[in-house]
Amino acid sequence: LGPYQDYDFNWLSKHLSTKTPYYKLTEDSDNDSNSGSAGSSEDSASSIPPQCKLVSIDLLARHGSRLPVESSIIRLNQMAADIYQYQDKISKQFHWIFNWTVPYPKDIAGNLITQGQFEHYNISKRLLNKYPEYFANMKYKPQNYEISSTLVSRTGISASSFAYGLLEGTGLLGGDFQPVFHQTASLNEDKLLRFFDTCDYYKDQVKNGTINKNEQLVWQNLTFPNISIEISERLGLSEIWMPTNGIVSNIIESCAYDMSIGNISDHWCSLLSRQNILDWEYAEDLSNYWIKSYGHQVNYKIASQLLQKMIGGFDKYVKTQDKSLYREPINILRFGHAETVIPFLALLGLYKDSEPLFANATKEQIENRLFRTSVVSPYASNIGMFLFDCAPDNDTSDSSSDSNSGPSNHHLNSKHRNFENFKILVEHNELPVLIPGCDGKYCNYATFRKIFSDVISFEWKSYC
Repeated sequence: LGPYQDYDFNWLSKHLSTKTPYYKLTEDSDNDSNSGSAGSSEDSASSIPPQCKLVSIDLLARHGSRLPVESSIIRLNQMAADIYQYQDKISKQFHWIFNWTVPYPKDIAGNLITQGQFEHYNISKRLLNKYPEYFANMKYKPQNYEISSTLVSRTGISASSFAYGLLEGTGLLGGDFQPVFHQTASLNEDKLLRFFDTCDYYKDQVKNGTINKNEQLVWQNLTFPNISIEISERLGLSEIWMPTNGIVSNIIESCAYDMSIGNISDHWCSLLSRQNILDWEYAEDLSNYWIKSYGHQVNYKIASQLLQKMIGGFDKYVKTQDKSLYREPINILRFGHAETVIPFLALLGLYKDSEPLFANATKEQIENRLFRTSVVSPYASNIGMFLFDCAPDNDTSDSSSDSNSGPSNHHLNSKHRNFENFKILVEHNELPVLIPGCDGKYCNYATFRKIFSDVISFEWKSYC
């Protein structure tokens, strides 16, 4: 790291907002503030309550690490052109800029990179290791696995990478490959994973300016001029050239892509101090907070259709009397975007600060905030919903010896139909989280349903 980089590589890699490479959360993760967001670092599988058995999984994930989209590549090219005109005056340690060109081809802009494939592959492998008994005898068939993504290649390939890891070695093609059925919806009809594009009410609020980036702009105007001065001085261009707020943002974005794609910290990142990164990170958080999260209720209420679908699937399982006859998918894997994950986490009530985030927040409020997109939605961010059957064990000796033991079977079935006998565990980035309103991380399913009664009764057509 260079002389201005008063941080280490690991710290930098976890403060890149939504361009942060995936890392598994732990209670003591280096994310500055995850208090109240998660729980103990003990493995969730090792702390399953007695008598509870995992019976269904519904997982939502963001795509893995990707290349910049085309609009970002265009901006990075313009940034480089703005700096090139001063190359005869730039400090010697930054002469690498003379030979630098944007290393991301436009024809594959936005594509998932190999690292993104491995992020999802490795998550699925850890899921297998966490619940080996659950997956042991579960051969793939479309009737018990439902896999979906948006109609964007990076989410589809993320889904394929996850499915490959989960089912590796269980198929017959090429020796062990297991093909899977993977569904999607058109971009203008996807109410589950692209609700931000299909809810007219939300889009109208963005279009008329009710939902905006004003707080981000105010914060940038407060902090970016100082970053501009520092960058100018480091380049040796004091009183010659001052980067605009836009160029400052692009330089830090270039650093973020350097790190997330190539683990490169000695190019654009070498121009930046720890405080520069933190100021940019908060600017990104303000944008995401007011456009995708708690800033406006509509931002996350439109995710209700997705959570409603998840709860509906679990309800069907709970209400089925004879589980051997259950024919609905019990493993549901969904792959979307940051715009899917961030509102969904807000709908769950996670990472919510006691006060809204503003540009004029105090230093203490900023440093101790819960809402950090570097934690909330790095690449491959995931929310796992795990349904457990916790019905008390029944003495089946009578029923096993008497084929006419109807009352005993009826008693067992009635217990399975009772929401009170099920628990739900929610994990964010593989760490159990406490849902506000629940009395523990393994939340009574009846309680969970009461907490989200508004979600269960949500009507998309009347709202959107």
